[in-house]
Parts: sequence; C-alpha cells; structure tokens
Amino acid sequence: MYRRTLLAAGMAGIAAPALTQPSGARTLRFVPFADLSSIDPIWTTAFNIRDHGYLVYDTLFGTDADYTIRPQMAEGAAASDDGMTWTLKLREGLRFHDGEPVRSRDVIASLSRWSKRDGFGQSWAAAIAEMIPTDDRTVTFRMKQRFPLFTAALGKPSSVVPFIMPERVAMTDPFQQITDSTGSGPFRFLRDEWRPGHGAAYAKNERYVPRNEPPSGTAGGKVVHFDRFELRHIPDAATAAAALQTGEVDWWDQMQPDVVPVIRRSRGARVFVRNQLGTFMTMRFNCLHPPFNNAAVRRAVLLGINQRDYGLAIMGDNAELRDACPSFFTCGTPYGDLAAINDFNAPLRTGDIEAAKAALGRSGYAGEKVIVMQPSEIPDNVAMSQLTYDLMKRMGMNVELFATDWGTLVQRRANKAPGQWNVFCTGFTGADQIDPAVNVQMRANGENAWFGWPNVPAIEAARERWFNATSPAEQKAAALEIQRHAFAEAPYATLSIIRFPSGLRNEVQGALPGTVPVFWNARKG
Repeated sequence: MYRRTLLAAGMAGIAAPALTQPSGARTLRFVPFADLSSIDPIWTTAFNIRDHGYLVYDTLFGTDADYTIRPQMAEGAAASDDGMTWTLKLREGLRFHDGEPVRSRDVIASLSRWSKRDGFGQSWAAAIAEMIPTDDRTVTFRMKQRFPLFTAALGKPSSVVPFIMPERVAMTDPFQQITDSTGSGPFRFLRDEWRPGHGAAYAKNERYVPRNEPPSGTAGGKVVHFDRFELRHIPDAATAAAALQTGEVDWWDQMQPDVVPVIRRSRGARVFVRNQLGTFMTMRFNCLHPPFNNAAVRRAVLLGINQRDYGLAIMGDNAELRDACPSFFTCGTPYGDLAAINDFNAPLRTGDIEAAKAALGRSGYAGEKVIVMQPSEIPDNVAMSQLTYDLMKRMGMNVELFATDWGTLVQRRANKAPGQWNVFCTGFTGADQIDPAVNVQMRANGENAWFGWPNVPAIEAARERWFNATSPAEQKAAALEIQRHAFAEAPYATLSIIRFPSGLRNEVQGALPGTVPVFWNARKG
C-alpha cells in the first residue's frame, strides 16, 4: 500500500539509482526482469540470459514476426532430393569479437553443445549421423533419417537458442557454464563492468555486418544505433517507474500492474506490449523425489489450481493483459485448441480445492516436505510462489517456502540431489509452448529432460509420432495425444497467460515487437 501511495503521487521523492556510466543519445539503458546471474545462454533457459545471448551472439537462422524461419548467419541451407544430406553455407565477412573469422568448425562445436541442452536440439541431433566441415564456410550434415524441421530447429527464437560461439568456447561441457563471452553478435560484453546485483554493460560491435534487409523478430538486418547498452538491475517497481519517468532509464521490460496506469499518464514514457502471444506462467514439479515422483500427487495439485487467481495475482485488474489457458500448448494456436481437449482439461479450469484434497488423500502422499522456491525480487514469481504455497497448504501438504533470488534459483533448480527443491514457478513465452518441438517442459525423457526431469515414455512416443507425421492432421492427432498424457501425468502445470507490458521513454523509437526484446533498430530521436 505504501508503494501504491507513492505511485499515485507520481513517485515524488523517490530517487532512481545513480550509475556512473555515460548516458545520452548513444546509450540505451534497459531494466530487465532479473539480474544477470550467468553469461551462458546454453546452460540455462532463463530469459534474461537468453536476452544477453542475443546481444553477444548471432544465430544461423532467425524467426521473423510471422514465425517464418529466415537465414541469418547462414547464406542459406539446402537439402538433397532424398532429404538425407543438408548443406549450410555461412555468409561472408562474419567475425567474432576478437577478430577471428566464424568458421564451420565453430558452427559444429556450437550446435553439438546446444543440442545436448535443448529439447528440440536433442531431436535434431538424433537425426544426424555426422557434421562435416566441408570448408571454412560450409558444413555438410549427413542424416540418419529425414528431418523436415532442420532449419526450424536452428532458427528457434527462444530458450535454448542455438547461438554460435567460437569452437574453443563451445567445447565447454554443456552442463558447465562458460566463462568466455566472445561472440559475433551486434554487441560486445564488457566483462569488467559486470556487477552481479547491479548491472552490466555492452559496447557496439563495430565489426558486425548486418544483413541487408529489414529487421523482423530475430531475423533480418540487426542495425545498432547505440554505442553502448546498459543493463540496470532495479528490483523495486516504484524505483524503476521513477527512473523511467525521469529519464534515468529508457526501457523497462516487465512492468508491474500497479505501475501501468502511472506510466500511461506519464508525459515522458509510454506502455508497449511487446509479445502479443504472452508469457505462459507454469508450475514445475521435481519428479525425481517424493512427493512429486508420484503422478497422483501431481494430478491432485492440478485439481486445485484456479488460473483466474494466478492471473489476478500477477496482473491485477488489467484484464486485457491476462488470460486463463488450460491447454499445455499456447491457446489461440493450432495445438492450443480448447474444444479438442475439453473432455480432459476441466480440472485446470475449476480450482476445486475439495476435490484436490480428496485426490491427495487417495494418492499415497505421506507428509513429505515440499520446498517451494521463490525468487523474491521478481513480483510475478513471488505472487505465483505464494499462491502455490497457500494452495498446497490448504490441500494438507507439508510446505516450506524457500525465499531466495533468481540467480540462486537458477543455480539450485539444476541440482538433482534430494532436499534441494520440489516446486518452482516460472514463465515461458507463448512461442516456447506453441508445439511439441519447442515446448521444452513437455520433454519427458527422465534425467535428460528439463529441470524437474519427468519420465513419461508415452509422452515421448507421441512426440516422436508428431515429428514423423506426414500430414498436419497426423501432427494434430499426435499433439492431442501428448496433451492427454500430460493431463494424466502432470509433468508441469499451466497457471495463466500474461502479456507483460514494457515501459519505453517516448524518445525511444523503433523498438521491435516479438517473442524476445531485441535492441537493434531502436534509436532515440
């Protein structure tokens, strides 16, 4: 209430943090949703680390605003008539930040590392017999089997993105974090100015050669109009709002609901909804250890979830910025057809606490402690975590709320040892949940799956049928089968779709809509 009183008063008396770095028309100052706790966008799916990746690295292909895959670093790629060989050629003039040319062996090492951490990448790699550096700019892929989604895998826009790194960096164990941030992207990471808990800085990569075409999504010409880009970590919403209004920062990526009316009334800033597909908020279970190694316990939790409560807690009265979505694939897309799953999606719509308690009683739950991880500096995660804690408490579970920061959560969720965690809440873009190829949470291949490590062979078999389908009708049938098994096995739970509003200074023009925040094309003027 104190914060809202201050907001209503126009943030009078709230000072934005003073940073000593230069500012002005040639610097873009950005407030991310969380601190930069890692510089390895392959090791983690965290969105702020992914966004760091788009600054520093480039990709072979990109996804435009119409979700079409287009060449980026690649000059192009072509399949043989039988689909058993792919040939990819790099554009001329590509260089890493240290001046070394981007070569085919860098591509091979980077794709090899990425494919061990990404669900789509794992399926892509399983179809490949070998990757051959035909010459410095050409890679030949010999296939074990046809893979029609070859370029779609290499151009996927969100976590885990197949960024291209120097071979020496990409040889790092994919389950260990890199320490060298050399890339070939439009910005260089200024390692000496990285201050965890405070921010980071980047400089324009003068060697970068953008494509000669309009930008669109993560594709097209990445023309940078700033000499310097700064991350400003400001966890308090009132302070961030004051900084945006006074011009201390230029772009705030995820505003909180009570700030939106204030920025809409502001003379110097505006509200910008970047991602119309929204962010799919989810609850992830640790399926390795009790109690959530028991699917019956996971199903009981699904019965108690009321998506409207989660949407209200995150986005308040801004009804246009939140939606319920009981599907495991993004609602409003071909596989998020609610009518098709109506016979088995009802539990996620009702939020029936009595049914959830009864189901828990039948599940064999023996009072095991449930550790709910809460990253306390991210308000939407706090809201989801506390609702989850309250839900499980009302169901009769033995629950502990572990309050930490996002960086610690990202590190801890990778720990498979018992007693580390049982549940955390997070979000994936709508584009991340649009189909079985990119929905990393739907991988159910045990300890090779995403954090939580569900093991559901029936989901994996249906996913394989989706990849091997020869018609859209067969693909849709396989996706529906995945949903049916997901409601039965509950590898995770869907909570709400949120369209997070961004705040932009009025002088910032050219900010591109899309799945991820990108900083080329934007300028001040």
